[in-house]
Amino acid sequence: RGRPPVYAAIFAKVAAAGTSVSLNNNEFAGSGEMVPLEAEARRMLNGTVTLSALPENTPIILASAAYDEGKTLLGGIGHSSVPVLTAHPLPRALEWSYLARAAAQLDVPAVSRRAAAEVIAQFVEMGAPAERWEQSPMLCWRLASPRVAHSAPVELRAAAQALLLDARQRALAEGSASGGLRKQIEALRRAQLQVM
Repeated sequence: RGRPPVYAAIFAKVAAAGTSVSLNNNEFAGSGEMVPLEAEARRMLNGTVTLSALPENTPIILASAAYDEGKTLLGGIGHSSVPVLTAHPLPRALEWSYLARAAAQLDVPAVSRRAAAEVIAQFVEMGAPAERWEQSPMLCWRLASPRVAHSAPVELRAAAQALLLDARQRALAEGSASGGLRKQIEALRRAQLQVM
């Protein structure tokens, strides 16, 4: 008692009925590693520990431990947390859509197009290659019906914005690279196919 904590560690394990976290639960990357606490961090509670390689969509429980200057445990491990689900707080397509929009607003077209490509990969199906006379604009690109059916309205709205941003970025990139009106029209045609 009376010794200030100088180091902290987080321990984690997959949640199971009737079991608590112990000092032996360090199987996840970052768990069990002592992190130095600066005096300011202790006062403001802003020290950070990162756990990685957690199993996806699995509830885990956490507990912390404090150590003194000699790395001696102070008072044992804390109480186990309530189970925390290891899942993205937002759907990935929504996160990529937000990134595409932010990058376009900041005039970083390469990042915007890369993010939009992730959204396109999730929401757009490409038709099978065919002879030019057999191609129909409606069959070249189309929304993936199962994906659309299981998406929230906010995710669909963000995906539509990402598709339109990608169309704009394509038209600007291809139009400015060649200066030719024909390439701009072709880029816009491809963009319209994406949105249909």
